[in-house]
Amino acid sequence: MIAGVVVIIILLAIGAYAILRTTAPGLVPALPGIPGLSGTGSTTLETAYIDNRTPWQAMMDYFIQDVCLDKNGNVMMDVSPIDGNPNCVAHRDLLPGERLPYHKENPRSSGDTLRLDEIPVDTGTSVGVIAIKIKDNYGNDNGKKTGYLPNVLDLSDGVSNIYIQSSTTIATYSTIDGNGPTFRISSACSDARGGVPNDLMGLMNAQIRVSIDALTQSSGTEDTSFDKVYNPGPCPAPSDYKMDANAWKITSYSYTRPDGTKTPPLQTLVTNDVTSDDNHHFERYYQTKELGRTRFEAWQNTATMDAATKASYEDSAAKLKAAGGDCAAPFEPPPTNSGTWVMYSCGEWTTVTPPADMVHGDYPDQFIDALKAGNMTAVLFGLKPTDSPTITSVTPSNFTYGDPVTLTIKGSFAAHDAQGQVIVMIDGGGVNAYETPSADGSTVTYQVSWDAKNAQSHTLKQGTHTLHVFDGVSMSNALTFTVAKDGSGGGKKNK
Repeated sequence: MIAGVVVIIILLAIGAYAILRTTAPGLVPALPGIPGLSGTGSTTLETAYIDNRTPWQAMMDYFIQDVCLDKNGNVMMDVSPIDGNPNCVAHRDLLPGERLPYHKENPRSSGDTLRLDEIPVDTGTSVGVIAIKIKDNYGNDNGKKTGYLPNVLDLSDGVSNIYIQSSTTIATYSTIDGNGPTFRISSACSDARGGVPNDLMGLMNAQIRVSIDALTQSSGTEDTSFDKVYNPGPCPAPSDYKMDANAWKITSYSYTRPDGTKTPPLQTLVTNDVTSDDNHHFERYYQTKELGRTRFEAWQNTATMDAATKASYEDSAAKLKAAGGDCAAPFEPPPTNSGTWVMYSCGEWTTVTPPADMVHGDYPDQFIDALKAGNMTAVLFGLKPTDSPTITSVTPSNFTYGDPVTLTIKGSFAAHDAQGQVIVMIDGGGVNAYETPSADGSTVTYQVSWDAKNAQSHTLKQGTHTLHVFDGVSMSNALTFTVAKDGSGGGKKNK
């Protein structure tokens, strides 16, 4: 009898897979909208969202953290499904619009804390329910950042991943780091359908995390072609797209709780993102159904690096090992034996902290509002962007290497950061700086540094450079300036 039930379940899953696989590529049909909050008990809205999902739609469970339910079906505050709390008798996905009863955090040796929450958001459009990973960095990062608070949109914060589900893939549309956001546009982008980002087909299948093959097999590789962009515009030129190999597999790992005990083995979706242009860097993501993003590893191939750069990566790797814990060693070896690979960055999000509101939970309004205002994300909600910072001039546009120079950047960029700052980003973040704009948001100044001790500033070498300003929500257009070899002031000016 049991064997017969298992066979039926398998046949149903394969049937659903076959139907979805033969569907023309496109967005998964939107699930029923879930307005307001659902904090207690089992509701019809919950049934509509969770019980009526197809097996493929349920794959988004890996990108959404779960809530704990007590014996009465009430959501428990400050408890996650991995805590081992005996009162957590069941758990389920957080629902769209539902408040967070806990946060996942990674206290870091640098002195700051990185909070990562993964939640579902109903866009109210054909895009349907998306999952977003909110990066909220706070505390004192060895004096580099001070006064940064949790639940506040600072420049180092934001929606660092937007997971969009098509009929055959779940792909990442965006990422965010200390420089601001970048967005992935797939080679399916068409100017005839509106270009970037209005052509929704161009937002899908860009950086694939997992495909529908996961319904019938435990691993796979997705070779995709995409380009990284900052702003709306025409689709990238064919020569701008780069191949990206994303290998995924479903396996099980145990993770360490804050008290040092281990969780039972948790089913884990592991993805390896290897940049194929130089095969020098890759990142590995561990997603569980209980927590969403649970672990992260960053690796670097140091085989062809100069001695100083190689030493910096090896030093970071040594610090991870010395700190102990699960990040003292990788869970798996690098995906290739070619070169000399070191794991230089790692994080685990198994530490749970309470919401600011212990009665109702927290809702990240400010982060979602930023998405709805952003010039590359408002389209997901069927909205027009209301935030589009613009640079009109950079002076001087030509100067000599080594001379004392202060760049004056004119335009329109009102800071949305809680500290009233913006980021001046040069050459895609090779050089960046936090600066305070003028009160009317029309001027930002940046003092160029040639200090060889400052490795980041020292990368500003002779030649032509691009400059953007990130205001906390959207990235500005780019202008250029030229660093000349001598006092001749040669080089092209801004256009």
